Amino acid sequence: MKALRWSSGLIAATALLAGCGGGAKGCSGVTLETEQNEMFGRIDATITNKTNEPKLVTVAIVSDGERGKENTMRVDAKDVAETSVGNMTKSVRERTSLELVQCE
Repeated sequence: MKALRWSSGLIAATALLAGCGGGAKGCSGVTLETEQNEMFGRIDATITNKTNEPKLVTVAIVSDGERGKENTMRVDAKDVAETSVGNMTKSVRERTSLELVQCE
């Protein structure tokens, strides 16, 4: 059974998520899945590391085509990490996404 670790902390108060980045540097075997939580006005993100080694994963908030704040977190081998970006209105969430930037 995989351990589930929460990386709480709101990355930004004015961003939202929609998808994940394509060819992020060193992110083979790492996936980013997002889901909008309309009840709490946030985007929930799940980062899965399917490789046999731990990764430092950097996720960026992209809004209106501009890259904003970035958050780096450790995701252990064959493990899952979760985080949220919150306090967004629906219109802001619809213009914002989370993307994998790099994995080391």
